[in-house]
Amino acid sequence: MIDSNDILDSDFVPKEMVLVRASANQRLLNYFIDHIVFTLVLFAVLAAFIYGTGFDEWVDDMNGIVDHIFSSIFYVIVYFTSESFLEGKTIGKFITKTRVLTQSGDKPTQGQLLKRSFIRLVPFEALSFLNENNSGWHDKWSDTIVISEKDSIF
Repeated sequence: MIDSNDILDSDFVPKEMVLVRASANQRLLNYFIDHIVFTLVLFAVLAAFIYGTGFDEWVDDMNGIVDHIFSSIFYVIVYFTSESFLEGKTIGKFITKTRVLTQSGDKPTQGQLLKRSFIRLVPFEALSFLNENNSGWHDKWSDTIVISEKDSIF
């Protein structure tokens, strides 16, 4: 019988972690793809739920503020759910081969992912990417980064 301690003690060399931030182009492509997916999901949910249940008059009478609040809450839910269940990824991140990790290279906590999702609602947050690190406020304030999977070792 093999003792697991013998295996771990013999020639085990942990791999060096190298996290390479996603490029500005990858981040921009993530944004556009995810925004298209969000719009399609929102439309499908509205079509299936509201028009299928007779709430279409309520939607027609909805004012801009209620519409904005509803779509903002839905936006947070879609991003949080996606990054939670897909291990730090969204559809855009799958396509661009990027992923969300903590700054130390670990899987983000549910709290960090929820914080990232809510921070996306901050006005002008999209402009916070205009810096040398290609990171926005939702990265900085949640202590996460988006990495390029093909260029990183994690």
